[in-house]
Amino acid sequence: MLGLPVRMADLEAIDPQYYKSLKQMLEIPMEVLCLEETFTATVHSFGVMSEVELKPGGKDIPVTDENKAEYVSIIIE
Repeated sequence: MLGLPVRMADLEAIDPQYYKSLKQMLEIPMEVLCLEETFTATVHSFGVMSEVELKPGGKDIPVTDENKAEYVSIIIE
């Protein structure tokens, strides 16, 4: 809204639990977390849930230790 980039700290103020989950994702290896995430997000709109790709081809891009910082950056936007 102000033209400033969204930061993790901004998310912490809005949704502390989600912030904590994303912070753990960044700190702990994906193998240990046993998560099978892709570059997608579930969106709730007017009572309907749908999956959207966070970047082109996102449904086919697994989140790995190498790209999880990018995933978190995109998801908080």
